[in-house]
Amino acid sequence: PGRERMSEYGRRAAIEAGGTTFVVAVADGSPSNIVDSTEIITTSPEETLTKVDEWLQTQLFDSLSIGTFGPVDLDETSPTYGYITNTPKLDWQNTDLLGFFSKKYRISGFDTDVNAPALYEASMRGVKNCAYVTIGTGIGVGIVVNSKTCHGLLHPEAGHLYVPVHPEDLSHDFKGVCAFHNHCIEGMCSAPSIARRMRLPSASLPSVEDSHHC
Repeated sequence: PGRERMSEYGRRAAIEAGGTTFVVAVADGSPSNIVDSTEIITTSPEETLTKVDEWLQTQLFDSLSIGTFGPVDLDETSPTYGYITNTPKLDWQNTDLLGFFSKKYRISGFDTDVNAPALYEASMRGVKNCAYVTIGTGIGVGIVVNSKTCHGLLHPEAGHLYVPVHPEDLSHDFKGVCAFHNHCIEGMCSAPSIARRMRLPSASLPSVEDSHHC
């Protein structure tokens, strides 16, 4: 069957669509009461989304929320609403992420993978305004103002602000890993940037001691 279920207390599924992994979970009655979850390595859009859908088909839930890496079109009046747009992950450019899932599931929320946790943190802490920073495959900033996530022409892309270059990076002519411009925060400080400095695959970074000097 369609695997969606109405219950007295509410049961929701959520996707955190990340550049390295997709984390998918189901919570019952409360966002903190996670009853099942899985993690799927981010490969091609077709392979990754199919695996996520296959796992969701094994679950019972009322609705689905999605927080995704970007840039993503959040303008509900746009013909590409819900698309991942000009992302450094070239295979994912112009991927209709929301459309893929909205054909099968009732969508209860769609935003960036930093705006979504920013909203959760604001709600749980009882504040109306907050900023949330995440550092991983990319660097993102989610902003909540008056209990609403911040959208404008696009959404906050603070990870692509330019920063001064460290003297050691200058001496090694390290220009960063951003596909669009050199010396932005994401290009210089994200996990792929650290991995390239260390000549390691990103998947090996968790085994590196925090005290290790790049």
